[in-house]
Amino acid sequence: MGAPAGADGLITVPTHPVGAGLFDEAGPQLRVVAQYAVGYDNVDVGRVAAARGVVVTNTPGVLTRATAELALALILALLRRVVEGDRRLRRGEPWAWAPTFLHGEGLEGKTLGIVGYGCIGRELARLAEALGMRVVHGLPLR
Repeated sequence: MGAPAGADGLITVPTHPVGAGLFDEAGPQLRVVAQYAVGYDNVDVGRVAAARGVVVTNTPGVLTRATAELALALILALLRRVVEGDRRLRRGEPWAWAPTFLHGEGLEGKTLGIVGYGCIGRELARLAEALGMRVVHGLPLR
């Protein structure tokens, strides 16, 4: 990924490194690197951007709800045996009704432990509590 010479700003993605070479290609007028993601581990913020006076931005919070919902979806899939049922169907295995066949369990009354109670952990807790779960958590990882 090359930077256009003379760019005042760059929009970057986390899959491409943003270091001295890219800053050099853009030129000394570069003022902002806008990361199209939550994190910016791929951007050399301390050594390169700060030294050149380039502001680096990101999009915090943009995936908080989605990540919490996906975590909850995985919990539901585990408790309700969704993957097991899907695999049985795809293999064409016999499917005979029985009162407890692939019944699984519900969320109501279960306890969810959350390690790291940051933005995503708090959102997951909110969703889990709305579905009747008890939530226990540790301190924020900050």
